[in-house]
Amino acid sequence: MLTFQEARILALAHLREMDRSARSTNESVIIDSATASFDFGWVFCYQNREYLETGRVGSAYAGNAPLLVDRHTGQLHETGTHSRLEYFVSNYQLTGDPHREPVWHLSFTLHAPSPDIPAAVRLFRDRMAISLAEAKRTVDALLTGESRSFGIGTREQAEEVRVCFAHVGFPSELVPK
Repeated sequence: MLTFQEARILALAHLREMDRSARSTNESVIIDSATASFDFGWVFCYQNREYLETGRVGSAYAGNAPLLVDRHTGQLHETGTHSRLEYFVSNYQLTGDPHREPVWHLSFTLHAPSPDIPAAVRLFRDRMAISLAEAKRTVDALLTGESRSFGIGTREQAEEVRVCFAHVGFPSELVPK
């Protein structure tokens, strides 16, 4: 398990390699006040030393994605700049990859006392893109206490579908995978 100092050294080594591979005279430095700590490790932000010392905008980096270092594995990941840092941190926490969004699944394990079985069969057929026979088997399995899980897509899509199933007596849980 890495300490903060070891993770910082790893991030600095990565920055040195980036500077060398770009054949740049710039020196990238970590902005310690912008470092964020998480259960999994740290996220280090960086900038050109010249810009930090002089304030000359022409010396500033643009598009410099923060570096994520995992304290448990020692892996370093470049995040990105197309979204807020929270997006990359959330992806990493859920999938182990800051660039991979999780696929949200609905996990069905129980049903309400009086579910609307015909409506549930239609929902399974239409929303899960399965055959009518498979939808009927799924509802029968849930009624006998079996569990089922279906990949939906984004959290928003899964939440919309979850609400539909709850209305017909088949509550489910959102699970990222």
